[in-house]
Amino acid sequence: MLKPSDHHLPRSAVPASIGPRIRLIRKSRRWSQTKLASKLGVDRRTIIRLEAGQHVPSSHLIHAIEELFDLPKLVPAWPESPRASAPCYGPRVRAARRAANITATAAAASAGVGAATFSRFERGAMIHAIVGAFGAPDEGIRSDALAILLGFIDAAALNAFCMASEQAARQTIRVLTVRAAAPR
Repeated sequence: MLKPSDHHLPRSAVPASIGPRIRLIRKSRRWSQTKLASKLGVDRRTIIRLEAGQHVPSSHLIHAIEELFDLPKLVPAWPESPRASAPCYGPRVRAARRAANITATAAAASAGVGAATFSRFERGAMIHAIVGAFGAPDEGIRSDALAILLGFIDAAALNAFCMASEQAARQTIRVLTVRAAAPR
């Protein structure tokens, strides 16, 4: 089943060679699977399965890889779309949550959803449960409680983080990590 954000970007169009191609790119930059996973805000096992051809990545993950490595389109069959540069809400929220040392259960409660829904959101599915309808005037994370729990001033600041460049997002993650490590 396609996620709402992927309705124009079917996973069936992802070439079977994408995993080995990503592995070659990663190795050419001398990055470990752990480093790539960390930069993308995913688990290392996701990278292992992706590179082995056992996992078809979501459009969010593919676009994040394209941005991270400054690559042209990895899936030529996908049409040009204004959603191609859409914020990666789930993976960015997961990275912020982990940096702030917050459990998924606590984050789910603050967002007003169940832990399973929140987990799917962080993986790029069920985005509408927390973000709302794409293209709507109020598109974006609406929960100030979630934003504050993660260390942001409000939902608008969390949305800005989700839409920021990879470099700006990494800087924010460093700040959140330092805050979480500071004695309270």
